[in-house]
Amino acid sequence: MKTVMRNNITTLIFTIAFMALANLTMAQKGAYTLENYDKDAMPKYVVLVAEKGGFIFGSEVQVERRRSKSKKTLKWLQDYLYENKASRNLTDLLNTMDELSFEFIDFVESSSNGVGVGTGDDVDVTGTSAKNRILFVFKKKDD
Repeated sequence: MKTVMRNNITTLIFTIAFMALANLTMAQKGAYTLENYDKDAMPKYVVLVAEKGGFIFGSEVQVERRRSKSKKTLKWLQDYLYENKASRNLTDLLNTMDELSFEFIDFVESSSNGVGVGTGDDVDVTGTSAKNRILFVFKKKDD
């Protein structure tokens, strides 16, 4: 009898937690609309980062915001792009950024290599790994 009651209480707690999480998710979805967009809060330049190869197939676009004074606003932009599926392809990304009053300036391909090295008596190089990224530069339009 105690086990049944304990299972029912556990199920009830998980159900309430799941419903609360679902409500929070739904509330956040409504926050990423053009009506909630504050163009004046955006910085003059925005850099979007995509890994080469995965970008065209719908991978998430990252907004460069580390150590930025506009970190909160740029986080909103990244969530907006994700929620509105603007990273499905380059056309959607360019059109979405245009809707947000940004114009495409340029892109830069960036790559970095890493080398793994062992420690101890025998130092072995374990290989290299390369990351190819495309940095898209956008500038806020002067209206």
